[in-house]
Amino acid sequence: MAEMHFLPDLTRFLRDREEIYTVRRFRYQTHLCYVPNVGACERKMVRANVQSSEDLADHYLLSGFKSAEEWWKKIQAINKGKGKSLFMYHVRVTRPTWQDQARFNDRC
Repeated sequence: MAEMHFLPDLTRFLRDREEIYTVRRFRYQTHLCYVPNVGACERKMVRANVQSSEDLADHYLLSGFKSAEEWWKKIQAINKGKGKSLFMYHVRVTRPTWQDQARFNDRC
């Protein structure tokens, strides 16, 4: 299963809320992924060609950012000069890491 990584604050957000919207430079071919310290997740592309904070406005409440503008500034800082196509994904936890740990503990 492919891994997907987030900034530490966003990893905590995903772990607590069990879902997050994220913008990436890549168009992922697989829908399942593993997020370290969170668990198995399902990702679904919800928008291609993200170009401004206006494109983020409907989803920022589940992004881990306080506003669409703050989120857009972070996207620009991370992706500066690395390509023009940006894709928005909805990532939902399907099996949290703690469930894996509980299964392991039950076997011991």
